[in-house]
Amino acid sequence: KSALFKDDYRKAADCFDPIFQRCPKFMKKNKASILIHLCISKMQFGFTPALHIVAKYKLTAFYDVLIAIKHGQLYAFDQCIKTIHRNFFLSKGLLLHVETLYLLAVRNLFRQVWLIMNKENKISIEAFTCAIQWSNNGEPCDQLECATLLATLITQSRLKAYISYKHMMVVLSKEDPFPKIQQTI
Repeated sequence: KSALFKDDYRKAADCFDPIFQRCPKFMKKNKASILIHLCISKMQFGFTPALHIVAKYKLTAFYDVLIAIKHGQLYAFDQCIKTIHRNFFLSKGLLLHVETLYLLAVRNLFRQVWLIMNKENKISIEAFTCAIQWSNNGEPCDQLECATLLATLITQSRLKAYISYKHMMVVLSKEDPFPKIQQTI
């Protein structure tokens, strides 16, 4: 756990993986606890657990977060971690680690915009801003906030692109603008 709390996600995943494998099947509570920590560690690299495994250990809080991240549903993600399942994540000491997964949801949303735009390599920031507003149930979002999210994804190498502030456009790489996350870390 100490590696996870030091934000050393790779070491945490390397530690939790064998522990989960070796934990006896009859110790369901222990396996569930290990699984949550393992999933959060691996999700930082883009590995998402199979939904049936999360359901098997009755981790509904984590299941809801996974669905929101996979589909880029920002409002659902916020609701899960700030209201619906907040106490669960707080009791496990994982709220901050789950909040870091927000950028994965944003990345997946932006990837959907790119796919809807027929994989165009020049997309206006306005298109991404509209997607954020739609995904947040109409909550207002300005272009500067959207550009900040885009810049963060670019800085973290989760998006291969650059932003033209003069034209308020995002110019995406023609080859794999949304690289697999495990390649970027």
